Amino acid sequence: SIHLSAGCSDMATIPLTRRGADKLKEELHRLKTVERHAVIGAIAEARARGRTLSQFFLGDPQSYKGPTIAYAAGPAALKADAEAAGVDLYVHAPYPINVASTNNRIRIPGRKLLQQHLTAAAEIGAKGVIVHGGHLGKDEDAAIGFDNWRKAIDGTDLKLPVLIENTAGGAGAVARTLESIERLWQTIADAEGF
Repeated sequence: SIHLSAGCSDMATIPLTRRGADKLKEELHRLKTVERHAVIGAIAEARARGRTLSQFFLGDPQSYKGPTIAYAAGPAALKADAEAAGVDLYVHAPYPINVASTNNRIRIPGRKLLQQHLTAAAEIGAKGVIVHGGHLGKDEDAAIGFDNWRKAIDGTDLKLPVLIENTAGGAGAVARTLESIERLWQTIADAEGF
């Protein structure tokens, strides 16, 4: 096995397999070469276009993995640099989040991932987190999905606004039509944390 320094003053080590070390190197490379550049590029693009806001992902938009803040100097520097540039940051939550779902194996990890993104977004000074309304199965009652949203809001530490984005397609989309968005907002308004 390979040993990786844990960065402790006593130089403690953590054993890794060759495969684990390769995966770690691959992830670090992706963070340095893709994620960091995407965030820097988002701020630069907004500034170049004379815009005052930028929306981006904190990691892979198709993944249940938690957020990554791959800014070279860290979250506080990202916050300071965006403020200095006059650019408000908005974080888009990963697409797999579906807090409306009736399936616990989808809904509960989605709630946890939403909370992780809210926490990370607050750390970089974002103004809000954008998340899709989610979907229900063909024969599932929309009222259950709306109530699942209420429960998600009740159980979330809302460090900043959650901006629910309408969903362009799908018959089971919870936030597709104006009527469904209205019902969603009426239900969420009953949440204790709202």
